[in-house]
Amino acid sequence: MPTEQIVLNVTNTQPYRTVVSLLGGLGDYYNQNTNASTLYAWNLSTINFALNGNFVLEYRPAGSVAPYSVFRGVMYYSFAGILSTLNRYSFLGFFWHDGFNVYSANDTLQFNQFGFDF
Repeated sequence: MPTEQIVLNVTNTQPYRTVVSLLGGLGDYYNQNTNASTLYAWNLSTINFALNGNFVLEYRPAGSVAPYSVFRGVMYYSFAGILSTLNRYSFLGFFWHDGFNVYSANDTLQFNQFGFDF
């Protein structure tokens, strides 16, 4: 039986590190990020992770005029902790970071404030 081979050529044209979720996967259960053209970015350079607070992220369905809902999570001292909580428990799509910025690409949901409660 011949071996089937799939070759992907992916080029990042953005000025920051980009993460691609292929065929859904962890954090993108509903394929919200697949082929999404709306990028969200939050600069978290002023956050002191040593305080180990909780974070909140506001969201709502894209195009909705309803008030934003809030997802709450524990930040566990780091970007990795925030991303782990978002990607494993929020069902809000896939999130990644580069430096002090957190990103998500999503056309299904609209995001607003990323806040912290210490």
